[in-house]
Amino acid sequence: MPQGPQCRTWSDSSRFSREPFRRGQGKALRPLSPSDIAWWQSQVSVDGKDSPDLVSPSRPTVLPVAAALAAGVALGVAAPLLGTIEAPVIHSVHLVLSAGWSWAALAFCVGAGFRSRVRSAVVAGSALTTAVVAYYVTKLAQGDYREWVNLDDPSQGTHIYWAGFLSKTLFWGAAAVVLGLLLGLAGNLGRNSGLRGLAFRMLIPLTAIAETSMRLTVEAPLQSGTAGTTWNVTRLVAIGVIVLLSVQEVRARSARAIRPAHLASRSSHAASSSSARRPL
Repeated sequence: MPQGPQCRTWSDSSRFSREPFRRGQGKALRPLSPSDIAWWQSQVSVDGKDSPDLVSPSRPTVLPVAAALAAGVALGVAAPLLGTIEAPVIHSVHLVLSAGWSWAALAFCVGAGFRSRVRSAVVAGSALTTAVVAYYVTKLAQGDYREWVNLDDPSQGTHIYWAGFLSKTLFWGAAAVVLGLLLGLAGNLGRNSGLRGLAFRMLIPLTAIAETSMRLTVEAPLQSGTAGTTWNVTRLVAIGVIVLLSVQEVRARSARAIRPAHLASRSSHAASSSSARRPL
């Protein structure tokens, strides 16, 4: 049995199979006090589930990583596929999924789902790279990288233009690795409270506002009315998200400012009550 104040043993059910003990100073091992045992049990089970700090490391890691990679594949496949459907609503969804801010949001949200900064960056970069590969493979399956074998004799058919496919896939894949690492780290830092975390949480809405404003200025005159409406609505939603995040942070700061004063008043009241009950 390992020595030390925090001895942890495992059973087949990933729970402690022995009563927790600790080493006293100069004494043999003795049982923990009832209050310490209650704390120990609270660490073993949180809402009926094993505590994340005490379960096997393979279990809490595989599912989130698989979900992140699956989200990348879904985004990479859905963005080009929806572009082939002429319905206005589907076309709007295609424009949203094909926008740069949506891909940035994927990496950001993946990074926000992990406590470890290293894991946030690595998994976000992997998810974004997976999305890029899935996107270009889907475009390849749609026939975007096919060219005539002989322009003078179309009867010879077409073949895949591998140079164009591979060059774009490698270029945007490398960009996805770098941007995914940075955006995943930003998502992890966005978990923090206070103004520091708020600045990172506003990154994606600000990116959406900048991109849609650029598209409305440059591309909207050349696109259909559906594109302009989609970009206007996206920009308004991004502004609303920024306002909501700001209000949420103001309320959180107010709660943090009130809590110390409330705790101080309770401690002073408890101190005065104990002094009043103290015999003369």
